[in-house]
Amino acid sequence: MTKYAICLTCDENYLFPALVAASQARVAAPGEDIDIFVMAMGLSVQAANAYSRVAQKYNVGLINVGRSLFGDKDRNVFVDNLFKNSKFTFGSLGRLFLDDALPAEYDQILYIDGDIKIEGSLDELVRAQTPDGCFLAAPDPKIFWIDDDTPGAAIERAYMDGIGINSTRYRDYFNAGILRINRNGWGELCAAAWKFIQDNPGKCICYDQSALNAVSAGRRLPLSIRWNYPSYWDFYSIRPAINPRITHFMSRPKPWNGAFLPWGQAEHHIYIRFAEENPEVAYGLNRFETRERMRYHLQQRYKWLYAKAHPQIGRTLAEQSALWEANVVI
Repeated sequence: MTKYAICLTCDENYLFPALVAASQARVAAPGEDIDIFVMAMGLSVQAANAYSRVAQKYNVGLINVGRSLFGDKDRNVFVDNLFKNSKFTFGSLGRLFLDDALPAEYDQILYIDGDIKIEGSLDELVRAQTPDGCFLAAPDPKIFWIDDDTPGAAIERAYMDGIGINSTRYRDYFNAGILRINRNGWGELCAAAWKFIQDNPGKCICYDQSALNAVSAGRRLPLSIRWNYPSYWDFYSIRPAINPRITHFMSRPKPWNGAFLPWGQAEHHIYIRFAEENPEVAYGLNRFETRERMRYHLQQRYKWLYAKAHPQIGRTLAEQSALWEANVVI
């Protein structure tokens, strides 16, 4: 019998929202042949004990992984240098080590980021047919404006050129926040991606996402945007056309930080309620302090006003996403 795993990876500072996402996945994918795992690195004893109890409550497996996954001492020094200005070591490399950390009996994997909201059944995606050596991934939002004559687009084109994705493949660039993986061949692909990062650390701005894009030509299959919907598209009123199953909060702020545009109290309250129901891990709820909260309210308000003043952006996104959706596998 095929066994399916839904996996998240994180460090301790991202474990709270990851477990919230895992608890949503358990509701959205209730099958007895589907198990859910959060793989976390660098947990303190306090966190490991508290989060293990909470994970068990939601029928989620918490796997406390060690740094030996990265390899020998030299590899771990490399990782420390790569992430010296970031908190997200394993959270930004974990996809590359799913095959090493996940129990062997799982043939098929759905990887999901922790900064998501699940808005419908995951059964169709979990059970999607994925050929050996291949995976499903949705487009990164930048592909819809990559050809614009703007400084931002020029920067992204230079980045893609740097990881070996030339102009004929710009629109193949995918977001790695949601991946439906056939495990057969995933370890081999990730070994190549891990080597690419070590050989090209300065080019891997998005860490494992950069590397996976660099080495996966011909192995990625197109996934619908409804499985990886960028939350900020709500500024442009795209949601009704996509009807998302998974909303991905791709940029700061995040909904656990507070109630900000384009979402609101309902999304923020998901995390407040989880903290109230599980006070032993409530310390993991990272809400902004007053000054930072005001700064992001102003930022998000500006983005909302900009979107309203430029309705053509929304129309273009709708047109481009419709073209994409015509060719997806699922």
